[in-house]
Amino acid sequence: PWRLVADNWKGGSFPIGLGQNGLITINPDSDASLMFVGTEGSGKTHFGLRPLIAEALADGWQVVVFDHSGTDFNLFRQHKNAHLALFGQNNAVELNQYLRNLMVEIQRRLVILRSSGETGWEYLQYQGNPRILAVIDNVNLLQEGMPTLGDVDELWRSLRYITAEGKAAGVNLALAVRDPSYMNVDLRFRRMTSPVCFRVRDLDASKLILNRGGAQELCPRQFFAAFQSATTCGLAFAPQDEDLTAFLEGRQAPDWPAPDWMGSPGGGSSESQP
Repeated sequence: PWRLVADNWKGGSFPIGLGQNGLITINPDSDASLMFVGTEGSGKTHFGLRPLIAEALADGWQVVVFDHSGTDFNLFRQHKNAHLALFGQNNAVELNQYLRNLMVEIQRRLVILRSSGETGWEYLQYQGNPRILAVIDNVNLLQEGMPTLGDVDELWRSLRYITAEGKAAGVNLALAVRDPSYMNVDLRFRRMTSPVCFRVRDLDASKLILNRGGAQELCPRQFFAAFQSATTCGLAFAPQDEDLTAFLEGRQAPDWPAPDWMGSPGGGSSESQP
């Protein structure tokens, strides 16, 4: 039950479900980039991304969501630290510009970090730079809307950079991939992430994400999480909109200014809004 989080969670590591040995949690310092995968209806967005976003917001993070429709994230629109950018089939390539902007932001933070002599993001936060969770839902759908293979290559290059350099600058990444395959998942990026695998279509998809079978047999809400080379089976929480809204209303977070790098890329038709 979601109340295990709502009533007891004090911040820090993010609970994503319950296993045989208790809560399964994500350590954002060691598991800085996450890949939620599964077939449609398996729970990767509703029971994977959404609770993670709520926990990050409740812990004082700034969350930026990139999506093709945004409907699954409507409940976060009114939160002062949540920001949403939407892309249709005609302007999915604008995602690359947002990611370039985010890379520039990471580089800016790393300069400040080096000059400070500090080794972590805490110093940056004290200077008005919140920890950021960048979320891309159904990244393969956005990938399909890009006009050239060069645009697709740039997408994965940017994601690899953000994964490699973002943690030190307080930037974490969470992607959702529907029906993963060797055609729509960059293998170098996959090796850099911690997977949370809900039910997938077949044995090949399970092996791609987990290096083992079994995920093709999961029931809805069940998942395998591979953190620090250990694979755990769990059952995801199932909070409804009203549960997450009440959870956020009961927790006060710093009021961060809107991120400068989230300006609309080139005046296109994408929607960027809190």
